[in-house]
Amino acid sequence: MVLVLVLAAVVLVVPVLLVAVLAPGLVQPAWVVLRWAAERRRERLAEPPLRDLWEVDCQAPAVRRAMEPLEPAIRP
Repeated sequence: MVLVLVLAAVVLVVPVLLVAVLAPGLVQPAWVVLRWAAERRRERLAEPPLRDLWEVDCQAPAVRRAMEPLEPAIRP
């Protein structure tokens, strides 16, 4: 049982280490993609959660009347 786990670890880890040591150019793009994803996530989290609700597609009169009391809170 232990031998199977050791062999599985070797089979999974050794190729990754070989690629990281022998071909770092293949590993670098993964870091670039991860960095880009993290930056994009930070940008998305920095966006205000309340979008401009007056640009909503359904501007029916009932919707406008219901939203009039909210206008001061939405539009600073």
